[in-house]
Amino acid sequence: MVFRTEYAYEGAVLHLIPDEVAQRLTVVFASFLVWTAVFLIIYSRPTSDRLLKKAHANQIGVRTHRAELATRLAAGIHAAFVATGAGSLVFFRKNNNLYVEKFLEPLTWPKFNVHNDDAVFYACVSAGFFIADFILCVVQLEEQGTQFVVHAVAGLSGCVYCLMYGEGLLYLMLLMLFEVSTPFLHMRWWLLEYEFKDTPIYTLNGLALVFAFTLFRLVIGVPVLLKMVYELHTSPEKDRHDMPMRITFTLAPLAMIVLNSMWGMALWRGFLKAVGLIKDKKKVKSS
Repeated sequence: MVFRTEYAYEGAVLHLIPDEVAQRLTVVFASFLVWTAVFLIIYSRPTSDRLLKKAHANQIGVRTHRAELATRLAAGIHAAFVATGAGSLVFFRKNNNLYVEKFLEPLTWPKFNVHNDDAVFYACVSAGFFIADFILCVVQLEEQGTQFVVHAVAGLSGCVYCLMYGEGLLYLMLLMLFEVSTPFLHMRWWLLEYEFKDTPIYTLNGLALVFAFTLFRLVIGVPVLLKMVYELHTSPEKDRHDMPMRITFTLAPLAMIVLNSMWGMALWRGFLKAVGLIKDKKKVKSS
């Protein structure tokens, strides 16, 4: 009898969850499992002699070096998937309600509260990824620092906001275009890791990385983030959001602006050093 009572209680509680929310939670959970599986499959590969020597030379645990490739491949696959889907939805598929015909005329963009099932799907996929990413960033907090935790929280916050309120989906799709630069970033690491630094492909990849990062995360991203915050506080639906929620989803975009500005400056500084337009201070002092 006790088992039946508890089962009936649990069933009643789960029944209170709307079908739409339950479907979204299911996709988020499935996405989390997929990204976790991708990471674990790559991470579980045998440790090569090269990684063992590198870990010993750098005096860093071999776990960190093994996790690097797994993390970057999972992030690269996620980036390619959501950036391609979001870009197609917003700029190429004219038969949907999130299509932006004139990007340079924001007043013609779809409304803040426009709903789109495909956009919700991409939000669920990214939410699952950022949950897994957040866990990994916390585990590797000592090695990576707090900036990646902030990035994961900000990304997850944007997805959660859109999934909870069913609005702001256009902005989330535009912000997913940030990920256009991610594959180039991880390719740069791969080229450095496997000693392709002094090759034309390394230089071309660096150019592509700096261009993509600057265009999508700064030139396009900063105005989109600021407009999103503005609409969050001025849209007709703003009154149904409590103040803590509005503060949370205002700080997350602002944190992304700060992080992308810092990373963008570092990328440009590194690129200018690579092409010889900025001299390395260490080399100047030693000479």
